[in-house]
This record gives sequence, C-alpha cells and structure tokens, in this order.
Amino acid sequence: MPYFKDKSHNPHFLERAEDAHLLPDGCIPITDAEALAIQSPTVEQVKTSCLAAINNHASRKLALLSAAYPDGEVQSWSQQTREADALAVNPDVATPLLSAIATTRGVPLADLATRVRAKVQAYAVASGQIIGQRQALEDAINAVDLSEPDAAAQLKAVQWSD
Repeated sequence: MPYFKDKSHNPHFLERAEDAHLLPDGCIPITDAEALAIQSPTVEQVKTSCLAAINNHASRKLALLSAAYPDGEVQSWSQQTREADALAVNPDVATPLLSAIATTRGVPLADLATRVRAKVQAYAVASGQIIGQRQALEDAINAVDLSEPDAAAQLKAVQWSD
C-alpha cells in the first residue's frame, strides 16, 4: 500500500498510487517502515498515556464513592467531620451544621455525629485503597526501563485489577 507524508510529517495512505493527486500538496512517498515509525508512539508517549489512564481510572473510582451525594453536601463533609470530632471531645461544643442536620432529620445529635465519624472511616479506607492502588501502578510504570525493547508492552501490561 503506498504511503506518503505531508509537510507536517502526518502519514497518508492510498489504496492505489495513481490516486496521489488526492493528497495534500507537498506530500512525498515514504516506505512502509517510515509510515509505521510515524504512526507508532514513542515509548515515552506510551508511558505518558499509561499514567494518564491509571489516573483517570482512579478519578472515576474516587468519584463513585461520593456519587450518591449532591456536590454541596460533599463540600460540607470536612465541616461535618470537624464538628463530629469536636463533639466527641466536648459534648457542649457548638455544632451548627450537625445540629441543623440532626434537628431536620429528627435524630439525636450524638447519633448523627457517630454516623458521620463511621462514614469518614469507611470513606478513608475505600479511598485509601484506590489511592494506594493508583500509586502502586504508577510505581510499576516508573520502574519500567524505557530502554528495553519490550518497554511499551511492559507499560501497557500495568493495569487496574478490577
């Protein structure tokens, strides 16, 4: 199959060489090997792509942990946590957010604070597992010797286990 490259070194191919008049101006013929080299990403590009893929996957997994909650509620989690922790130390401390939530829900403030602390712990464990796995995958990618002939295959083999 005839290959060509344009002035920006982008490859083009034609089913028939006689259709070369359809190519952009300035295209020159290249060999199959040259076309493959242009189309194949460098090992550094493969590494960058693999790192981006594991980061994107981690972001999706972390987002799932809070997907059942509206953004405004998620933004209040740090304050809920501070108030629940403070209440555990001093039952007379002001807890404006938790007090409002407890009153509106009709649950005792202490029970709500206990639930908040339990959810904080569960979220910490779940997010910690995701973050730890992402960091382990990043370590595995960074450990690949990019000068090895099969480096690209080694990089692509680093995948999430789920």
